[in-house]
Formats: sequence, C-alpha cells, structure tokens
Amino acid sequence: MIRLGTPLLLGIPELDAQHERIAELVNAIQGEIQRHQEGSAAARAETAPACCRQVRRLMQGLARQIDQHFCTEEGMMAQCGYPDTQNHRLEHRLMLAEFMGLFRSICAGEACLKPSDLVALEHWFIGHLASDDLSFARFLKQAPLRVCRLPLSNIRPAQPTRLGI
Repeated sequence: MIRLGTPLLLGIPELDAQHERIAELVNAIQGEIQRHQEGSAAARAETAPACCRQVRRLMQGLARQIDQHFCTEEGMMAQCGYPDTQNHRLEHRLMLAEFMGLFRSICAGEACLKPSDLVALEHWFIGHLASDDLSFARFLKQAPLRVCRLPLSNIRPAQPTRLGI
C-alpha cells in the first residue's frame, strides 16, 4: 500500500492532489486483488471474472490519472523553463509505455496482474516522487516568480496523450 506522508508532499497542491489520487487507485487495485486471493479456490474461480473487470476498470482510471498528471507536470516544466524537463519527460514516457503494455496485455487476457507488478509500480512511483518530483518542486519554490513570471495556479497543463483506452 502506498502511503503519502509529509516527506513525499511537494507543497504544490495540484500535484499533491494528483499524487494522492494515483496512490488511491494503486491501493484500490491492490485491495481488489487481495480480496480475491483471500477466498477458497472455488470462490476465487467464481469471482475471477468480476475481479478482472474491476481491476481493468481501476487500471483504466489509473492510466488516465497518470497521463493527466504527467501532462500537468510537463506543462509546468515547459512554462517555467525547468532545466531537466527532457529527462523527466523521458522517464514519464517510459513508465507510461510500460504500464500501458501491461494494461493492454491484461485487457486482452494475455496476462494477469501479479502482486510483483504492483510492487514495481509502487517502487517506481515512490522513487520518482522522492527524487525527480521533489527536485522539480524545489526548483519551482526557489524561483517561481523569476522563472515562471506568473503564479503557479495560472499554469495550464499540456494536453493529455491519446491512450487508446
């Protein structure tokens, strides 16, 4: 389970709220899988289709939330002249491509979501937040007016990508 505490808060309300929503969706997926695994073999077989539908629905929501969040961050970076924008954007694209590959495999019935998939997602999310996103937040806080020339609340996010979902 992802728990966002003070060390992982950026102090940028819009980004903190998006991070919280991503954590909620990952936790909901994890909870759905755990509930399904707790039953007997017969109960798991009976509830598998409903569990799979719910996990797919949650993953679809997570994909959209991740994409929206990445676009918001990248829009802020572009408008504020963040010097590490290209590397940060590349990391976003790699993560989104990996997640969407897993999502499409699950939707096509080619793969099942494994606990290790969720652990990998959690580790990436926490690691990215604790390093890359905190660096970006420090940059914004150190010189938001000099660099951005407008209040952070006026920054418009980039357009979300077309996920095909």
